[in-house]
Amino acid sequence: MGDGRWAMDDGRWTMDDGRWTMDDGRWTMDDGRWTMDDGRWTIKNVCFLIQLKTQH
Repeated sequence: MGDGRWAMDDGRWTMDDGRWTMDDGRWTMDDGRWTMDDGRWTIKNVCFLIQLKTQH
């Protein structure tokens, strides 16, 4: 993440503005944490599991 961007087929992750955009909705990183190791997105102690699979 040199430029602070992590892209995938289903969405876009930009660390610069701390925003995660997908076709299904949008999350903000104000009070959250994104860990690629677990593929887990935590916001205010709430965990959302995001499957890193390409859908065609």
